[in-house]
Amino acid sequence: TNFKAGQGVITDKVLIPLCFHLNDHHVSEYIEAISISKSRYGPAIQAIIDRVVYRGAKSPAALMHVSRILRSISRHNDICAQLRLAKFFELLEQLCSHQQVLRTIQMTRLIEDIYYITRRFSRSAPIVIRMQSLVENFAHTLIPALNRGVAAIDQINAVLEHTVMLGMSKDGEKFPNVKKLRDLRKEIYANTKPGSFPVGYRDRCDPSVRFLYNELIFVNQSQVLFQQQVDRSALIQLQQLIAAAGPYNVLSALYIYNELHGTTLPLSPFLQSLLMKYFQHTMREIKTGQSVQTISKHLRLPRNKVLTTSDLHFFANATKRKSLANLK
Repeated sequence: TNFKAGQGVITDKVLIPLCFHLNDHHVSEYIEAISISKSRYGPAIQAIIDRVVYRGAKSPAALMHVSRILRSISRHNDICAQLRLAKFFELLEQLCSHQQVLRTIQMTRLIEDIYYITRRFSRSAPIVIRMQSLVENFAHTLIPALNRGVAAIDQINAVLEHTVMLGMSKDGEKFPNVKKLRDLRKEIYANTKPGSFPVGYRDRCDPSVRFLYNELIFVNQSQVLFQQQVDRSALIQLQQLIAAAGPYNVLSALYIYNELHGTTLPLSPFLQSLLMKYFQHTMREIKTGQSVQTISKHLRLPRNKVLTTSDLHFFANATKRKSLANLK
């Protein structure tokens, strides 16, 4: 028997009812599938928007789904006016209010998504003004991240390029954080040696510090915000990063994390225990009377770093504390 059905029938009878039974992984596939549909896209995307809004900001995949929906809608220029987006934009604002606990790459992608959706509206539209406010708040968070070297300069370049397209680059009084971020980037380039690529700022943090810093945010997001257990693959990856980075870089990442996020997303007990055991194991290998070279080897100091007494005090302090949450 030949079975034939138009895309409209499949959307109405299969895709829309199906979206209420999808898990987080399948929601992403659903959004991608309907994005390339040529028929009944509006009702299909509205159904998944309603589902994502219903699950709310506490859903572990909310940020990813909102981003995918924004990109999907932006491909269909004629459909925005037909969609009920008020609650969806409220969800976006709620997620963006957590900018202090987002990774730089997450903020960069959200700013790009915001640009894609707002270009469908006039600059004076209320939704554009609200989205500009979100980007201004992101810039406030990105300034210290760039200053400490954990935000890559190419990510900041992308952010500032989108602020230009959002009409935020020429009004320093209205968008002071965007202006500060732009001025800081200009200072970085001014202090970069000719022929080299600017990757950070004064501290020029090691790439392993940046990777580990981002991994701490990722794991802490899962545990603290979404109340999820760390799965085995994430735990193995974190342990591998710690082992590869070495004690000195691990502590550097921890200091930067606490400086930028300690008050808004303190380290979970799990992460504190994991790092504390690592530091204690390191300190047990350091014996009185060992040479500077031997101690430096135990701490895995970078080649251009000279061991100081304060470095040892920092490690000793880290191993004696009951909590690493406010270690700075």
